[in-house]
Amino acid sequence: VLLFLAVGFNDGYNLFVISGIDGKFDEFNQIENQFEFSVSKLGYDRTHSFVDNVQTFRSIIEKSTNDVILLGWSIGAVAAAFSAELEKVKGIVLINAFYDREEVLRKRNISCDEQVTLSSVKDTNKRVYIICGEKDDKIPYTESEKIKNIFSMTNCHFFKFSNARHNLGSFPSMALSDITNKIKGEIL
Repeated sequence: VLLFLAVGFNDGYNLFVISGIDGKFDEFNQIENQFEFSVSKLGYDRTHSFVDNVQTFRSIIEKSTNDVILLGWSIGAVAAAFSAELEKVKGIVLINAFYDREEVLRKRNISCDEQVTLSSVKDTNKRVYIICGEKDDKIPYTESEKIKNIFSMTNCHFFKFSNARHNLGSFPSMALSDITNKIKGEIL
């Protein structure tokens, strides 16, 4: 697991950014730069199982001395959902997440090496922000709609963008800025 630390301005919160399977972080810049927190970047390691990655992420997150907001993309968003119940976590942001990995890969004619599903994730009283693109070519936005049904609508906010794809650069930057401001206003 790759871990990078960037120092921010707000000593009360840490933003943990969890990458997708390719471990790319540059696409997070337009979101993470709007938070004035210390940022820790956790890279998903495809040489380990999903369960091993989540256990590693959770052990790192639990060591935070500050409250935490999790920001995950793709399979990193699913890992964030599995970490939502940790005491330090105050909110999670799930971007282009899947509900059922095997189903998503089957639609793309890719064999699934490991079954991962959010069916066992429980509702939480923490803030949940789900962001997806209707034109996602990797994970259909309907997967995010399934995830939305796990969480209480009192604490869950759902954002769907008609022209956005899987990469974060395709999301309208002004809309992401508005979402970031909403997150900061509700959690801080």
